[in-house]
Amino acid sequence: MRSKIPDPNTARASAGKNWIYPDFPNEKATMPRISVVYIGHSEPDFHGINGGTALLYPLRYEISVWVRRGETFTVGSEELGGGALLDYLADQVINVIESNAFSITNVEVAKCVGGGSIVIEEQNTGILRKPLEFVFYYLKQSGV
Repeated sequence: MRSKIPDPNTARASAGKNWIYPDFPNEKATMPRISVVYIGHSEPDFHGINGGTALLYPLRYEISVWVRRGETFTVGSEELGGGALLDYLADQVINVIESNAFSITNVEVAKCVGGGSIVIEEQNTGILRKPLEFVFYYLKQSGV
């Protein structure tokens, strides 16, 4: 995602700082942020792959987009902030994950399975969060 979704915070981006993390951001962190958190897995199941069958392990991740109410950023030629920025970044995350899942080692497919219409607002900090739940179907190689 880091190479495929440009950071709307151009000052942070030009300083080479990260904005996508494997945990939830601190409330004082600069926004926007994307967090990636492993939330669990289901039992593996057999699926048809390339004319045969393979045991795929469904791994679940929550990938959340975080923005601060009142902050705006220029994306292309448009000023986006609040819910519009949240929706834009969530769409970018979904598109990048679903379009590029096959390029992740041993992942056959990934899809967004929930959360796209949910927005959580932390009233005391002004932070808006859109959690997206993804399932990555992982093919465990034999002997691993």
